[in-house]
Amino acid sequence: MIQEKLPKLRVIEGPKARRDKKKKKLAPILTGEPGTRPLAPVPDSPTAPVMDVATTDGDDQASLRGRIDLARPCTLSSFIEPLDALLEVEEINNRMLIFNDIAQGVVQTVQDHFRLSVPPNRSNSTGNRSGGLDLANPQKVQSCYRWNRRKCVRALTQPSSARCPVKLEETFNYFKGIWETVGSPAERPFPEPPTRPPVVEILSKDFVADCLRSCENSSPGEDLISYRHWREIDPSCTILTKIFNICLQVADIPTSWKSSRTILIHKKGELDRLDNWRPISLSNTIYKLFTKCMARKLSDWCEMNEVLSSAQRGFHRLMACWSITSCCPNTWSLPDAPKQTSSQRG
Repeated sequence: MIQEKLPKLRVIEGPKARRDKKKKKLAPILTGEPGTRPLAPVPDSPTAPVMDVATTDGDDQASLRGRIDLARPCTLSSFIEPLDALLEVEEINNRMLIFNDIAQGVVQTVQDHFRLSVPPNRSNSTGNRSGGLDLANPQKVQSCYRWNRRKCVRALTQPSSARCPVKLEETFNYFKGIWETVGSPAERPFPEPPTRPPVVEILSKDFVADCLRSCENSSPGEDLISYRHWREIDPSCTILTKIFNICLQVADIPTSWKSSRTILIHKKGELDRLDNWRPISLSNTIYKLFTKCMARKLSDWCEMNEVLSSAQRGFHRLMACWSITSCCPNTWSLPDAPKQTSSQRG
């Protein structure tokens, strides 16, 4: 009786559940050809037609519910023809050099469209770092929260971010010694790999667009272009897909993608000890999107061809924590309890 009178427990949806719910809601209107109905004028406009919905027939009501034809972004349309030429014609002299120039032109066009400029060098600056956010301006804080929640919360909770006092040359040599590749000869020859289909041959626009929608708006790289910029300027991922497919053909990536900016985040302890700092590399978002597409294709290929061991539980999309815990009662056995004597039972 008491349990029936208690209010029901409401479980708050997590970020992933909210994203899936929003994606399911928008799925029906994201596919198909747009309609031809123009945008309606402003209601207070004198040219706005007055229409009695109750007196309209069924065909007119169906046309009112049709899709609205919105103008597609054409900022990058001039790059379609040269990218198609690189995709279709392989016998082009200096193909990689031309591809680098086109990729750099795409980045420059996006930067000019959104008026993105590289900030001046602030390596010698001191004081608090809040990501250029004016914490005393509520409108700026709201705008930053809508753009990047994590960055806004980090600026509010940790407004004073410490800087590493160690010299740049010493810092470079320290992390170079940690991450430098050490070659070791193989002890035995590896067997010939089995014949399997290729991991990926070509990427589709729908696949790249789905990967772009799933990307969180993290910090951009040296080009200052975020995922949100790519969603706005290339919503169908036409240009991005062509660039990625050229990378697959030439088995290489543009030179600008190979450079990144590394920042140091203080973990704990003394500031002058480099082992108390964690390096984070900020790469260009177009390169991170390409690696995301490749990682997703590789994951699907491994599952389809059963490359990974069945005993492995990590790095599986369908292997969650509950699948591991469900195996524990089947593998663990509790030791038998010691039998009590008659004197102990008393």
